[in-house]
Amino acid sequence: MNTEGVALASVLAEYIGLVLGVILLIRNLPHGSRPLSLSTLLQLDKVRVMLSMNSHLFIRTLCLIFTFSFFTVQGEKFGSAILAANAVLMNFQTFMAYAQDGLAHAAEALIGRALGAKNKDLYLRHPKDNGAMVITDCIVIYSAL
Repeated sequence: MNTEGVALASVLAEYIGLVLGVILLIRNLPHGSRPLSLSTLLQLDKVRVMLSMNSHLFIRTLCLIFTFSFFTVQGEKFGSAILAANAVLMNFQTFMAYAQDGLAHAAEALIGRALGAKNKDLYLRHPKDNGAMVITDCIVIYSAL
């Protein structure tokens, strides 16, 4: 298999992730909770509020998708071996992005807790600690490569 194998693996991974996500969602829904309806999902005023609060994440995600797609198209022009190598490199990049996102979520939670507790010392310390963790994370990940 060549590029068809990469495509098949990608499709299988996406569908396996979808199935696992649905299973986890069903298992973790509180018993007695009402199922989602189409009318609930299409409440545009609530969707607008959510999009306005997360617009920076939406734009970031669009940029990442564009970059990965562009990288894939450019790699395909050089042949199936380069395309396959780029697929492996993009998996490393995705792993690093998830590691950095995990640190960002932790930092947001810790800083939010410090703000809620009105603890200025923790509020000022957490970004420094998180910065040190990000640098350590980068060193560990790039050392492993």
